[in-house]
Order: sequence, then C-alpha cells, then structure tokens
Amino acid sequence: MIQKPIATASSQVKVTQPIAVSPPSQDRSDSASQGKKSNKRTRDSEGFIFPPKHLTRKAPKANPNLEKIDDAPTPDPDVD
Repeated sequence: MIQKPIATASSQVKVTQPIAVSPPSQDRSDSASQGKKSNKRTRDSEGFIFPPKHLTRKAPKANPNLEKIDDAPTPDPDVD
C-alpha cells in the first residue's frame, strides 16, 4: 500500500496571475485589403430576393435509362 504525503495548506499556496490578453487589433493589413462585402442581394422585378449562388442547387436530371425497361424474352440457344 502506497501512502501519499499529506500536504499542509501553508506550503502549497499557489498564486495565479491573470494573463493579459490584448483585444484583436483592427489594424490588420490583410483584412483591410479585402474590403467590405455588400450585403445587398439581387432582386428580380417583383422584389424576390435571390439566395446566394453557393446555396442554390440545380435539380437532378432524370435518367432516361431507368425509365426504359427491356422486357423482350431472350432466345434460349438450348431449345430447338
């Protein structure tokens, strides 16, 4: 059986110092070159607001091969 040493409270006083965190700088050279994106979306003549292009999906095309079923009997070479 292993006994752990009993620590006294006076010898294990830990002082935690707060870490100073600087706020993010607004003077970033790479973000300044990007510019601000326009929040205005494209509208049609009736006022409908189109969603962004990356969110739109094209409908899948119907596969014409799936609709065509070949039900003709195949000739059996063993039958005369």
